[in-house]
Formats: sequence, C-alpha cells, structure tokens
Amino acid sequence: MSTRTLISWTSMITAFAQHGLSQQALQLFEDMRFVGVRPNKITFVGVLSACSQAGMIDQALAYYDMMINEYKINPVMDHYACLVDMFVRSGQIYEAFDFIKKTDLVPNEFIWSILIAGCRSQGKLELGFYAAEQLLELKPKDSETYFLLLNMYLSAGRWKDVSRVRKMMRDEKVDKITDWSWISIRNKVYTFKPGSKKNQASEVAKTLEDLHDRARHLGYQVETNMAIVDEEKEEATALPAHHSEKLAVAFGLLNTSNEAQIRVIKSISMCRDCHNFIKVVSILTSRTIIIRDSKKLHKFFNGQCSCGDFGGLV
Repeated sequence: MSTRTLISWTSMITAFAQHGLSQQALQLFEDMRFVGVRPNKITFVGVLSACSQAGMIDQALAYYDMMINEYKINPVMDHYACLVDMFVRSGQIYEAFDFIKKTDLVPNEFIWSILIAGCRSQGKLELGFYAAEQLLELKPKDSETYFLLLNMYLSAGRWKDVSRVRKMMRDEKVDKITDWSWISIRNKVYTFKPGSKKNQASEVAKTLEDLHDRARHLGYQVETNMAIVDEEKEEATALPAHHSEKLAVAFGLLNTSNEAQIRVIKSISMCRDCHNFIKVVSILTSRTIIIRDSKKLHKFFNGQCSCGDFGGLV
C-alpha cells in the first residue's frame, strides 16, 4: 500500500487484534503515531481490544489515559467494553465492577453478557445473578436471557428463583428458544436442529457417541442441568448431547477432509456444555472448528477457544 491513511492503519490494527495478534496490533499503532497519523476513537477500540486479548492491563489503562488526555477523545461504550472484557479475562471480576462504578458507566447488553460469563466461569454466583437480572431489565422480552437466568438458578439449586423466573416467562409470554445450526459444504447448506432425523442422522449420532466416549477420557462431563424442564407443559429442551452445533460439527467431520476447517453458524448462544465439548473435539480431531453464535465468534483449536471461555452463556 503506497499511501497509508487513518482508515487503513485502523483496519490493520483492528484485524490483528481480532485474530489475537496483540503485539503486532500495538506495534502498528506505535508506527502510526510515529509517522504522524492521529488516531481516532475507532483506532483506540482496536488498541484496547488488543490489550484485552493479551491480558495487558497496565498497557490498556495507559492507552485509555492517552486517548482521553493526549488525544482528547471521550470514551464510548466500545472502549468501556474492551476494558471490562480485559478485567474479566484476567480473572479480576471485582475490578471490572469497580471500573463500571468509577466511570459512571451504564452497561449495555454486551457488557452485562461479558460480566455474566466471567462470573459463571470464576464461580462468583451472586454477582452473576445480579448481572443477569440487569440484563433481563434491558431485554425483558428476550427468550435467551430468560433461559440464561433460569439455567443459572437451576445450577445453584435456587428453586424459589427458578419458580419466580418461570412465572415471569409465563406472564411475558416468552417464546421458546429456537436452536438451529447451519454448515456449508461444497456450496450446499445443511441445517440441523435438536433431534434432527436428516443429513446422515444415524452416522452423525454414531460419530457423536464416539466423540463423547473419547472426550470423557480427557475429563469432559456432560452438564445435564443445561436441559430445562417447562413446569406446565412438562417438556424438556434437548439434552446438550443433541444440541444443534454438535450435530453440525459431527456432520462436518464426516464430510470434509482431515485438514479442513469446520465452520458452523448457530442461531443462539452456545451453552457451556457444548463449548467445553467442542474444545475437546478440537484436540481429538486436530481440527480448527469455527462457530459463529448469536453473541460471538468462537475459534476452537487444540483445546482452546478464541473467546477465552467467556462466550458460552446459555
């Protein structure tokens, strides 16, 4: 590129940050400043995101201060989200909440989701319940948020709260969650939902059974409390062993070469069980598995996920 503009610099910084190449992103930012290109608020989103991905707390706070005091850029929600995400990824849940209080930040849906995932991952249940209730206030008609909160209370055995949330769901006439996944192979799209009987269903079931057996030897255990029972209809949502992304991934493994990436799109957030399972599958198969759910892009490889285990919410 003969002439680098603010847009091209910012695009490269953001791309490096999104792919976990934090050092390269920050070096580009310093190169940009060195040649006299003035960053804007979008540039700093990329910079703070790079710091978040790498757990570089001191550097992130220094860049945040630089943005405000040197470049006179007022923070927006995306900047706050990067810093909250950074604290959560680093295991500093209380610091994340303190940061919100100090900045008089009114969190949006994305920030509450980050906090909930962090609280659940680190066992901070009371803070997690608080964050989930706040998210529900923002999205009072959202099925996924209700099921998230219901699963959290079920996991903790808080039956009065379970009954309360179920009553709220009835009063609000909350729709059931629709779990679908899609995978494209050789220019053809295949769709899956729990209990699907098409697209090589028997072979997919056998593959999943084998993967579950092998995964257990690596310490994986199915989180059966991810299946929610409706009190009135006495119906259960699909057990996590049959969630749609598992079916799509198994189908992809059956129908692509051993070197091919598996790419799946899912209609709702991954649950923690499926998230843990796909991490193990990436080890067992030596495959890169990419799942785009309603909240995040998850890139699984060698037992790790690009979301840092803060993406599985439901």
